[in-house]
Amino acid sequence: GEATPGCVFVDHLASGELMDTVIHTAGGGGPNNNAFGSYAAGDFDGDGSQDDLVYFRIGESLRLTLDAFGTVSREHPESFFREASDYWHAMCQLYLGRYQEAQLEFKAFLDKFLGGIYYADSIYRLAIAQYGAKNFEAAAESLRQFIERFPENGMKPEALGMLGDIHGSWSELDEA
Repeated sequence: GEATPGCVFVDHLASGELMDTVIHTAGGGGPNNNAFGSYAAGDFDGDGSQDDLVYFRIGESLRLTLDAFGTVSREHPESFFREASDYWHAMCQLYLGRYQEAQLEFKAFLDKFLGGIYYADSIYRLAIAQYGAKNFEAAAESLRQFIERFPENGMKPEALGMLGDIHGSWSELDEA
């Protein structure tokens, strides 16, 4: 089968699905037909798991995916897929720990796609990027904005927890 784009690998990991599921569904079939080739059965750091290989392959996939999403934006700016492509490009930056780039891309996305399908999530992800870049005041403001504008969003409990952590780190326990 075809390999799943890199960002989807990370979504599987972030959603708590089993690592084995990620390995075997990545290429569309069993242990001899997956995106990781014959190495998927190996344990390369001796810890009894395959996570080292999985994360290595995710990194490779994310970089390729980042390039592909960037191509859509650069070469097909009027494409039906532009909104999703720009969102996933920013998400890949976030997944790769490129917090400064992710902040810039999420801000640009929010300006360009006001009210779009990824709008609420982009405010929350912007806050994560700001937090990762140690821009805690901006992260707190983005989290407050997300909570106020999207009180029914399923990510609200995580946003509240993160906002509480920020206030706690500032010794503002009444706000946490």
